[in-house]
Amino acid sequence: MIYVRDDDVLIPGKGGLERFRRYHELICSNPRFLHRAAILVTEIQTVPGAVEYVYDEWDKGRLFLELHGLEHVDYGAMPKHKVIDHLHKALEWMRPACPGRWYTPWGSTQPHLHEAAKEVGLELVDCSNIIKLRGRNGAVDILREGRDLDYFENKELFTHYWEKGNRLQRIVNFEQYGSWKAVTEVFGMGGEQV
Repeated sequence: MIYVRDDDVLIPGKGGLERFRRYHELICSNPRFLHRAAILVTEIQTVPGAVEYVYDEWDKGRLFLELHGLEHVDYGAMPKHKVIDHLHKALEWMRPACPGRWYTPWGSTQPHLHEAAKEVGLELVDCSNIIKLRGRNGAVDILREGRDLDYFENKELFTHYWEKGNRLQRIVNFEQYGSWKAVTEVFGMGGEQV
């Protein structure tokens, strides 16, 4: 399984539920990919229809929900007791769908966050398996170097649903077209807009 990590899910003003649906369907179009969506509780509740949609997709096994936080704040700078308070409030909303994982904003992993997560029954996500789509040593560069999607097995490709989706579109279709060059020829440099 190749995981596609999407944090800041359904923040208002970033394309809304319809863009998230299209992005999610793109990820689900390749059976090797599983969408891991990190939920900000106070944000998703403000997008009409979002809560129902993500829980429906979770029920179908097409969306793996994780907690991103109650709010998009620097939990690493927050005292442990306040972090625990935030986690309890967020988990009240997330259960029963929360699978027990917490991916903090900006991937913070300070020791007191591990302790807070453990105290409320969560596993703090380790960022060591996360690969960004672009940038030095990003997924695009890895595929351009001649590797195939097997390289990403049990790793996470990091993206945001509110981005244009060009690179993700080409990565999702990589196996179908056989090489990065062929994908680029089919979709062009801009790729498909999501």
